[in-house]
Amino acid sequence: MPMQPWKPTSWLFFRVLRKEVEREMKKRYSVKSLEEMPITAISFSTTEGNETGEWRSQRPLLDSEKCNQCGLCWMYCPDNAILPEKDSFQISYTYCKGCGICAKECPKGAILLVKEKR
Repeated sequence: MPMQPWKPTSWLFFRVLRKEVEREMKKRYSVKSLEEMPITAISFSTTEGNETGEWRSQRPLLDSEKCNQCGLCWMYCPDNAILPEKDSFQISYTYCKGCGICAKECPKGAILLVKEKR
């Protein structure tokens, strides 16, 4: 079955799903906010407050010609460094750590990792 192109409704779906997960985690751990969660090996928050892009040793480059807008890069990015745009995605190098998960998950090979220049 071919991948469906990314659509704004997909973005809405994941926002709703995230709220559902947050609600469930708050209920399960009897907390009012995710910040009150016990320290675990898994982070339920984002790194939005931390500009982690300086850690990067490799930089993902998105080839918009190859991109089929499936949204897998956006979905799997652990740092929310990939942002949906009108016809494509934008990589925020302020937050991107260069882990390469986006490139690994891209079914079209539209993301290439290159060595970061300092």
